[in-house]
Amino acid sequence: MGLVNQISTPEKLMEDAIAFAETIASRPPIAVGAVLKAMSAGQYEGIDAGLDSEQESSKIVAASKDSKEGIAAFMEKRAPKFTGE
Repeated sequence: MGLVNQISTPEKLMEDAIAFAETIASRPPIAVGAVLKAMSAGQYEGIDAGLDSEQESSKIVAASKDSKEGIAAFMEKRAPKFTGE
């Protein structure tokens, strides 16, 4: 079902949590914020609100400079440099 993507031992939990947080932090901030907003709307306001939020945010994310940077970096086979714009 995809509900669990990693299991950690108690000794390694903090290390794994920090690595996961660093992965999220390396992603485009606008996109990460949009995902969090849509998830929150879906959880607290219902699935329709979550889907509406996702649809609204996708337009903003697609028009962002970070979106263009991600595509350019992929095409140029380099790491992206996201700015939050």
